[in-house]
Amino acid sequence: MLVFKGVCRRNRGLGLAVYVSAVGAMVILLSVLLSLSFQQSFFASAVEDQMTARNLAEAALQQAMVTVMRSPNQSWGSSRAAGEFVLVPSSLRPKAYGIVSFNPGIARDNKVAPSLNNLRGSAILPGALDRQVPLNTVQLVSRGVCGQSVKTLEMLFYVPPFPNALASEGPVRSRGGLLVGGVTDPSKFTGSFSDLAPEDQVPAHVISNSNAREAINLGPGAKILGNVGAVGGVVLDSSVEVTGMVRQNIERQPVPKLDLDALFTRLGGQVGSDLLTGDLSGLNLAWNAHSDSALTIHGDLNLDGGVLVVAGDLTVEGGIFGHGAIFVKGQTTVVGGAAFHATDQVALVSRRRITLNGGGKQSSFFQGMMYSDAEIVASDVTVLGCVIARGLAGLELNDVNLINSPVTLNMTDGLELPNHSDDDTTQIIIRVEARDPKTRKPLSYKLEFSGRSDQPRNPPAPIKWTRWSENVSVPRTVTGLKGYNDIRDFLLKNDDVSTGYAKDRYRLTWLWDNDGRDSFPESIKDPLREYINRLEGKRQDARNVYSLNLNPNEALGVLESSRVLLWREVPN
Repeated sequence: MLVFKGVCRRNRGLGLAVYVSAVGAMVILLSVLLSLSFQQSFFASAVEDQMTARNLAEAALQQAMVTVMRSPNQSWGSSRAAGEFVLVPSSLRPKAYGIVSFNPGIARDNKVAPSLNNLRGSAILPGALDRQVPLNTVQLVSRGVCGQSVKTLEMLFYVPPFPNALASEGPVRSRGGLLVGGVTDPSKFTGSFSDLAPEDQVPAHVISNSNAREAINLGPGAKILGNVGAVGGVVLDSSVEVTGMVRQNIERQPVPKLDLDALFTRLGGQVGSDLLTGDLSGLNLAWNAHSDSALTIHGDLNLDGGVLVVAGDLTVEGGIFGHGAIFVKGQTTVVGGAAFHATDQVALVSRRRITLNGGGKQSSFFQGMMYSDAEIVASDVTVLGCVIARGLAGLELNDVNLINSPVTLNMTDGLELPNHSDDDTTQIIIRVEARDPKTRKPLSYKLEFSGRSDQPRNPPAPIKWTRWSENVSVPRTVTGLKGYNDIRDFLLKNDDVSTGYAKDRYRLTWLWDNDGRDSFPESIKDPLREYINRLEGKRQDARNVYSLNLNPNEALGVLESSRVLLWREVPN
């Protein structure tokens, strides 16, 4: 019995030890499981932060690319202004964000490399991350941040310039003497293609979407420094030189198309447009003008920043030069040519046929874009730019040098001050009078201030012009204004000038104190400041409220030819 009892006590001691050991093992196991669960949760959280950071970086890249592409002439970011950045916040993580900045200061403050827009540059530029950014390319660098996770992405987005010097829906013909080449930097062109250094000469192409047997027919002496391609057949004289490929029976190629109906509708309401009639001995157009019928100019047409709209036919017995645009609802005839000016850029847009007869391709020049919804015929002239014909009659070019170069035309229309009581307005036209030749910064401004109404107040004010039953008073004009403060002071001291044709309920202070009571296409606190910023190049007019922009790339649709050259994650 004693032995039995002793054994029982030993067994109970062993059971207690096993129980304690089991409990300890369980505690250890639970501790390990909790640790693993915590580590797994921490790992999952870290992975989620990394994914969120990358998603935000990608979103910032994509939003920046869209903003650049939708801006006029894809120029957003090129001035590196303080407002040229994209910030994408997270709706779920308050402190998470993605950012792209073209402004170096904002980029530095947010620890992201600055992006670079070189779409309209003239040379390869050094970018961030030891990258040399090619012409016609945007370098975008984004930084995504979520918790302790940071992701940096880089993208190169390429938009090639409109590559075709001659683009036609119909046949392309030349009896002889045609030279087609290209230049990337027009400032290096001095009037003769042969004087350009070989590295500055680039290919330019000739295309026709005609399916005719002789869709392209080039006579003796033609030289094409690029490709020749047609949906139909190609006929070349034995002396024709083509440095690229000659291709027949190709697929239709995209040819830029302007919406002329929309353009004419918009241009019909130009701010401060003068009425031109009949015959003129010559025309120096420093602002906007229109003709409601046919117009003949017996001499040169100098577009000094002006826009001319002609409802009928236009005939110019001289050269067209300067910086501006011409829109013609009828046909356009130019007899003569202008001397070469390095800074000239003109857009000639005609609904019907364009005929351009120069006085010799060594001395007669047209610089810019010729566009017709019908056909184009040119002879004895040098064209620096591009020629686009959308009519089935096509293109005919005889003894023509066509040097393809980038065409970009920006025109600023002016401001109008809405009236509380009705549709009457006060027109305020502000133009840059002089710019610094190196920095292009405005040095002085010219301003015109007038009123427009269908009912003059008493006593009636002198009428400058009448259009669509509206009278515009003779404006008060001033030159030599140095900037925003000068312009504002002038307006405050001369606010009575428009009372002849704008009723008395307009608020001049709307220009610098926009509280939303006035109709304005953008929610801008200070429209005058915004307008001056655009004249200075600090801001772009993304909604075309103020500006007229013409660019073959935009007419073609930049996304049809653009592509991503690089998309990568950058080690932090």
